[in-house]
Amino acid sequence: MKTANIKGAAVGLIVDGRLVYAKGFGYADHAGSIPVTPDTVFISRFRCATTSNGRRRR
Repeated sequence: MKTANIKGAAVGLIVDGRLVYAKGFGYADHAGSIPVTPDTVFISRFRCATTSNGRRRR
């Protein structure tokens, strides 16, 4: 996160429609005093990334 100058992020992993992992990393404020939690809402300049492994069920 230092390399990309990201102060904090919340990550969630969903498998088969269920949340299996949720964790906050870094800080929610520029001063670095409020830790990010899985419930932290980021309001400005929000980016979201999704990935899929492309497997199909048989």
